[in-house]
Amino acid sequence: MKRILLAEDDLDDQDIFRHVVNELNQDIELSVVQDGEKLIEFIELLPEPALPHLIVLDQNMPRMRGSETLAVLRSRPRYRDIPIVLYS
Repeated sequence: MKRILLAEDDLDDQDIFRHVVNELNQDIELSVVQDGEKLIEFIELLPEPALPHLIVLDQNMPRMRGSETLAVLRSRPRYRDIPIVLYS
């Protein structure tokens, strides 16, 4: 099973992303958080084998923008190899 972690504050965009993932008919586990700070909190609690295979970040989020979240993730060796998509 592939794991995707989405940081998106807009509920409609979350629903669209969920719909697209469901349409892929793949074994994908999608986790959704509201912003970059929550993403950092969430991912820090995950054991190594449960880390996401892909992180998708909205650029325009409250509290911590996508680019700021990306910088934090890339500064930590544990997350450096996880592919990250930043979109607006």
